Amino acid sequence: MKTEPTLFLSRIPALLCHTQALKSSVRKGTVLFYHGLGASKEVHLAEIERLASAGFLVIAVDAVGHGQRRDPELERLTAAGSPVRAESFLRVVQESAMELPLLLDDLHVRGWIYRGRIGISGISMGGYICFLGITLEPRLKVAVSILGSPEWKAPSAMSPHNRLERFSDIRLLSQNAGRDELVSSAAVKRFHSRLRETYADYGDRFEYIEYPLSRHFMAEQDWRLCIERSAAWFDLHMSRN
Repeated sequence: MKTEPTLFLSRIPALLCHTQALKSSVRKGTVLFYHGLGASKEVHLAEIERLASAGFLVIAVDAVGHGQRRDPELERLTAAGSPVRAESFLRVVQESAMELPLLLDDLHVRGWIYRGRIGISGISMGGYICFLGITLEPRLKVAVSILGSPEWKAPSAMSPHNRLERFSDIRLLSQNAGRDELVSSAAVKRFHSRLRETYADYGDRFEYIEYPLSRHFMAEQDWRLCIERSAAWFDLHMSRN
C-alpha cells in the first residue's frame, strides 16, 4: 500500500493511495473520494486503503473549507444549532462539486485517467457531493454514495433529485442506514424508485442497499459490509468503460 504525500490538483489538497505501480492503478480506474462534514481527506484512510487494495488509484480530496482548507467561520456556520447550518452545508456541497471539472482536467493532463475510467464516492456530506457531481460532470462513470442523499431539505434547482436526466450514463450504488437520524433513507429510496421508472436498464446500472438497524454512525458489521460492497461495485463496473 502506498499513500503519497499531499499534493495539489488545481490548488485542491488531495491524497493519493494505491497498491500497485501508479500506472497499473490508473489503468484499473481512478476513484475520487470525499469525506463528511467537519472531517478531512485523512479521516477515512482505512476505507480509502480498502478501495485501493482492489487495484484502483484512490484520490481523497479535502472539501471546500475542510482539512488543509479549514475555515473557522464555516465551522461556526455549520455547527449544531446554527440557524444557517443547512444552507451553509449545501454551500460546501455545491462549491466542492463545482470543482470537479478542474480536478478531472488536472488528472487528464497528468495521465491519471485511463479510457474514461473515473469514479466518485463519498460518505455523508461526501455522498451529497457524489450525487451533485454526477449532475455536473458527465465524465464520471461509476459512483458510490454512502449515507448521502440526492434530495436537499432546502429548496434548490440544483438538488440532484430534480435532475434525473443527468443520471443517464452513470452506474450508481447508494447505501444508507435505515435508522439514520441525519440523512433520510426514505428520500434515497424514493429517488431510486424514480430512476427505476425512468431507465429501462435500471437493474444493470443502479442499486440501493439499506442497513435497516444502523444509524448515521453505522454498526461496525454493517460498516465493514458497506465498504466491501463499495469496492465490489467499482470492481464490477469500472472495467465496463
